Order: sequence, then C-alpha cells, then structure tokens
Amino acid sequence: MKKTFRFFGMVVCAVLMAVSFAACSDDNDDDKAPSIVGIWQTEKANSDGYMSELTFKADETCSWREWNTLNSNEADTDTGVYKVNGNKLSIWWESESDEEDPFVCTFSINGNHMTTSENGGTIWIKK
Repeated sequence: MKKTFRFFGMVVCAVLMAVSFAACSDDNDDDKAPSIVGIWQTEKANSDGYMSELTFKADETCSWREWNTLNSNEADTDTGVYKVNGNKLSIWWESESDEEDPFVCTFSINGNHMTTSENGGTIWIKK
C-alpha cells in the first residue's frame, strides 16, 4: 500500500511539473516595451510656432523635420541613425557628423503618446 501511495504521489508530481513547464511558455511577450518605430509629431507648436516630426525606422535609421507654422518657408530637416537601450534613446545626426557623442535623452511611451526628456520634456503623438 505504501508503494502504491508513493507511486501515485510521484505521478501527481510529474503531472504538476509538466503543467507548470507548459504554462511558462512565451508569456513575457506582453512585457516588451512599446516600439519607437513610426512617425511621431510634437503635440503642439512651441512658443516660436515650430512643430517637429521624428520618423524612426526598423533598420535604426531616423529623420527629423521641423517647420514654422507661422511662416511655411521656414523648415529644416536632418537624418541619422539611432539606438534604443531600455528607455534611453541615442541619435547620431548626419548634420553633427563631426561630433562623436550622440544626442541622448530618455523616453517613455504610453499608447500613442511618447514623452522625451530633452528641453524639460516634449510630448509626441504617433501618427
């Protein structure tokens, strides 16, 4: 009788272990940080009337465009490459190719809103 209970206990443990391992599949996929890839535009124009747009591509290239909402003839653009490490964004702009240090800021994404830390914080909307 003792052997029967021991065998039954071992079978129950084996079944529980098998169920536990099956439940631990790729559940962590939901914990991934939202992707920065896409087109982001400033929420509103700054005090000088400028709006900005950032485009981040999956191949880690990016572009920036800024225009004056008060004078459509005033616009500026740049391209570069970027890296994301956690909540840290590093961008090497082509216009600053003589500098080794990238532009660096922290960011957070909540839905279609991204907040970056530069200039006291900028809010971007994903288009």
